[in-house]
Amino acid sequence: MLTQARLKELLAYDPTTGEFTNLKSGRGRKPVGTVVGSPNNTGYTTSMIGGKNYLHHRLAWLYTHSVFPPTDLDHRDGVRTNNALQNLRPATRAENCQNAATRNDNRSGSPGVRRVGARWRARLSVRGVHHHLGYFPDWQSAEAARLRAKREHHEFQPTPRHSL
Repeated sequence: MLTQARLKELLAYDPTTGEFTNLKSGRGRKPVGTVVGSPNNTGYTTSMIGGKNYLHHRLAWLYTHSVFPPTDLDHRDGVRTNNALQNLRPATRAENCQNAATRNDNRSGSPGVRRVGARWRARLSVRGVHHHLGYFPDWQSAEAARLRAKREHHEFQPTPRHSL
């Protein structure tokens, strides 16, 4: 298992930019001082260390706190490549989902709001339980009901973040 001491031997971390740079050169390694990492298929920056891929936001936590985070880490601004320390916060899976952006395949433009026949249905998930907020004559009314419920029940992230 990767330790903070071993990580600090290999990489330097800048908590303001969130970037890792190489401290060792050699066979198969980039030159010293080179920014390392590349985005994976879900958009998070990763690096291979000792034959294992590590997510940079988890490495940032290990680098600064000497342990891997016990839970998920949330990117406050929703930018998966922004691993600046002030942008990272521990979160449960449910809390992390409160800060999720609107999915690209969402047709209404708002998570939890969808057209059902001639009306609009609003709902909100709280701790894994879906709460039906009602049917509304238009999208604006359904979205307003969802936002009121989000402010009341999503203490971790009470305001929505839309797609970037």
